[in-house]
Amino acid sequence: MMSSTTRTSPFQTPLVVPRTNQDKRIATAYNLLNAYQEGSYLVHKTTRAGCTTALVAESLNREERFLVVVPTNKIADKTVTEDSIKYSDRDTCNVIRIPSNHACLKNQELCEQYPDLNKLPILPVAESCPECENYYSCPVTQILHEHMSCDGIALTYQKLVALMMASSSRPNTTAEQVLRNIFRIHNAVFDEVHEIQYGRSTGMTIYNDSRKEGKWLDTARYLPLMEDFEHIRKTVVAFGMLMGEADVQNAVMQTYNNAADDNYYRHKLSKTLKNCYCDMGGENSTKFIMAVYSDIIKLTITRKDYDLSMLDVLDLYKVMNIVMSEQVVIHGIRDRGAIKIMMVAVDRLFTDMLRSFIMSIQNKAKRTLLTSATICSHDYDQYFMGKARPHDITFGTGGDPMETNSKMLILADSKKYGSIGRNSRYNKKHEILDRISTLLALYGDEDCTIITLSIAEAMELMKELEAFGHPHEVTYYKAPEMMGVSSDARVMIAVGVADKPSNSFDAICKTKEESLILREEAMHCDTWQAWSRVKDPAGKVPSLVFALGCSAEQCANVVTWGFGRTVEIRPSKNGQKKKVKVVADRNAITFPKIILCRSFEKMLETAKKHKPFKKSSVTLKLNPESCQKAPINYIIGGLWQKVGLVLDCSKSELIKNHLINRFDTFAEQNVNGTQYFRVAVPITDKIIENHIAGKITIGAYSTSKEGTCKWICFDVDAHRKKDDTEEDVIQKEIKAEDDLQNLTSFLDRMQLKYLVESSGSPHSYHVWLFIKEVEVEKAYYFANAIAKEAGFDGEVNPKQRTWNRNNQYGNLVKLPFALHRKHNVFSSIHGWEGETMDIAVYDISDIEIPKTRKNRSRSVKPVNVKLNGVRPCILAALEKDLSGDQGNKMRVAIVREFYNFGMTDREQLIDLFKGQADFDHGKTEYHVTKIIEREFNVWPRETLLERCPKYMNCENCDRFDCKEAQ
Repeated sequence: MMSSTTRTSPFQTPLVVPRTNQDKRIATAYNLLNAYQEGSYLVHKTTRAGCTTALVAESLNREERFLVVVPTNKIADKTVTEDSIKYSDRDTCNVIRIPSNHACLKNQELCEQYPDLNKLPILPVAESCPECENYYSCPVTQILHEHMSCDGIALTYQKLVALMMASSSRPNTTAEQVLRNIFRIHNAVFDEVHEIQYGRSTGMTIYNDSRKEGKWLDTARYLPLMEDFEHIRKTVVAFGMLMGEADVQNAVMQTYNNAADDNYYRHKLSKTLKNCYCDMGGENSTKFIMAVYSDIIKLTITRKDYDLSMLDVLDLYKVMNIVMSEQVVIHGIRDRGAIKIMMVAVDRLFTDMLRSFIMSIQNKAKRTLLTSATICSHDYDQYFMGKARPHDITFGTGGDPMETNSKMLILADSKKYGSIGRNSRYNKKHEILDRISTLLALYGDEDCTIITLSIAEAMELMKELEAFGHPHEVTYYKAPEMMGVSSDARVMIAVGVADKPSNSFDAICKTKEESLILREEAMHCDTWQAWSRVKDPAGKVPSLVFALGCSAEQCANVVTWGFGRTVEIRPSKNGQKKKVKVVADRNAITFPKIILCRSFEKMLETAKKHKPFKKSSVTLKLNPESCQKAPINYIIGGLWQKVGLVLDCSKSELIKNHLINRFDTFAEQNVNGTQYFRVAVPITDKIIENHIAGKITIGAYSTSKEGTCKWICFDVDAHRKKDDTEEDVIQKEIKAEDDLQNLTSFLDRMQLKYLVESSGSPHSYHVWLFIKEVEVEKAYYFANAIAKEAGFDGEVNPKQRTWNRNNQYGNLVKLPFALHRKHNVFSSIHGWEGETMDIAVYDISDIEIPKTRKNRSRSVKPVNVKLNGVRPCILAALEKDLSGDQGNKMRVAIVREFYNFGMTDREQLIDLFKGQADFDHGKTEYHVTKIIEREFNVWPRETLLERCPKYMNCENCDRFDCKEAQ
């Protein structure tokens, strides 16, 4: 017998074996079972190697009774009871599939009468099935009366644990009889064994800060049923008392504070507490649990009498599991800006039951084989007596007898799609749709599988593909068909990897470091299992993975497997990205080839060489029709066809050719960064070089001497004022990040390419769009149309609608790559990593500006007689926070409105703004004076809608005189 630390070299498979089926996988299984006659083994293999199928088929050939435990019903039905039998030499065989209790004929009759019962996770079976009239026809009891003649048994991990639990709580029942029959085996195969490393858990959100009212979970919905369901009442009352415990309340607040921290991802967002209510069932807690189950089944049938939904009923399962757990975990998650605190019960019983079964079978089965293509750093020793480590072996040479990985090519992307930010899957939606549509057209719908992060994203992507004109099914990571089962498709279109939130495993890990490592391993497992579905198990047909939004580093980590695999994570710091390193014996398991592609066109070019297109006449271009319904499209018209791409644009070229509108003068920032002064000298190459080097900091004016402009800049800022509190600063920063997200998301949806610049102040940005030199009024109109459609509430440059000699410079914007002298920080363009970058320049010269503005009278009495008094929108605006660019414009409108209709006293006009948080009498007096000494007609409705739409609610306004005065 080998020592527990021995790692066995891959053996050579004989070319000829005494089997009718001469498949290499059968030969490999034959050789493996010959080489390892008894003992416990971790069988390393690649994906789609056919290991489980071959081991079961060879067990049938040898007439060695076997047990196969699998994670999903799909694997049990397809791989074990269907494929394996076809690969064996046996003409007839009897493999018994032990199904869930829902398959019990009595339960099925009950579910037909009450369909909601199908949604319950557990249904019990009778304690003594032989007394049932369906005993010989029921699939649940097949193992009881056919165990002497069966060749093998298949069931899921969940079913196995359920049998162990039922047997331990009630002796001499059906569950115990089933287990006795299972123990009579020669080979035990635990398939996709990596799945057990995640454990089981139950969680409920008990605090949600996104709710305006009732942030804490309220169990009052169960009050009407308290008198009728004794065991549910005890469970709900105990749960309420548990939530009210001081330790729980304190843990919630501590976890909430950690989750709210900017560096939340560095914290372990969970705290483990002892549950003093777990023994309410007395000495026989299992009996109490079964009584609660019984109550829940009865409630499912009558739930409508208590005005409860099925989700309310299912929540009672969670409540029961949490209350009956000896420990609970207070666990925080961040979800789309909201912070949710969950109470989680880690199901240690699941792991304990599985460990108990494997230990008990060690002395009964000759061989115990734990198989997976994705064996991680999980401690598998704990499942064996004496914690004796199972021997590491491979399923043939390289774990890949059919050399399937040699026929597989993974095309990595130059960018990464994330859940948030500029390159989020949402922001890159149209790019993703274009890519997917092109690939489906090139390779054919039937040969392609599309996968994305979650079931919700899969459903959304399916809807978008249908609207895009190319409907196709979309699956998701961890879907049942994405592990352990075959597929006919040979092209995988993967939108990102199987990423998970940074705190996904905090509740089941002792430290934050362990949690992050398990999260990374889980991502590798789920991604590699899913991508491999397109591999040809016979190793003949080439397969492709278009890893859209997946970096080459990610892809390499995903496909690296072998003996002693561990994951090392170097956290991000000092501006460096997080580094993930996978360490493994790379000679043990084969892996496919990965090629980094700098563009989608390069992807297609490389893919075609590996697997030729089925169709070659597909035109590759952006599809503007996907945006035709957007209002902005009526303004920019055929803009998509009028864009030029400037390749390899350097920093100095960007400034010189696309940012400076006039070269005869510029503005320079003073040494302390508080203001700019105009310098009346020409801009030279040396001045630009000094600016980039940080020797000086200059700004450019928005308008040329001819009244033209060649850029648009949206200014997002969170500038601190002297009297701002810390809360004020936080709110400004949050608003700035939201403004940036909203604006860039809109630009992405419109397929407009832009640059984001961190301008030097914290949480402050410039978003640049480059245009072919055009009259400033067209640039102004285009910029403000975008701002309006995007709901952007910030400064929009150019600020001047027209150019004249009195306003010949326009406004000033600091140029990129500058040293901000106040903060001593260089501004930076996001994504500009090398010396050059590709930029887009749009031709908007064809834009037609509506001629709706009339010449304004400068008469002494500028009252607009078409309106009858101050309008409701103006009055309502005074009750709101007038912040940002739109707020400032609304202040102008308010002054003009009230002055027009009789409020000529300057102090009264100033007092209108006393309710504003930033009210300053001196500043307000200055601006009010400026407004009323110049043109002061009221703004018509169209101007209000253009300049400050966030304060308008015209649909619910009955001021027809305002609407008709256009």
